[in-house]
Amino acid sequence: MTNHKVVIIDFIHNGPQTCFVKFSGFDGDNNNEYEGMVRFVGEMPYGDIIHPTKSELSNDCREFLKDYLLDKYQLGEFNE
Repeated sequence: MTNHKVVIIDFIHNGPQTCFVKFSGFDGDNNNEYEGMVRFVGEMPYGDIIHPTKSELSNDCREFLKDYLLDKYQLGEFNE
């Protein structure tokens, strides 16, 4: 089993529907550290780092990161 990690650095809301989340982490498959940002519009996350063809992360880490961020968002952890 791979050991992926994510640490939320900061988040900020820009209007009622948009939230930017900055994070760093570790891709256990590629053995690389990473940092990035995604934008939530409504409940959907957007960003190259979680995009299937644009991300430099391994597929497993990209899915882990996306699921992690969605879980945190749905739990209300990015509310001001």
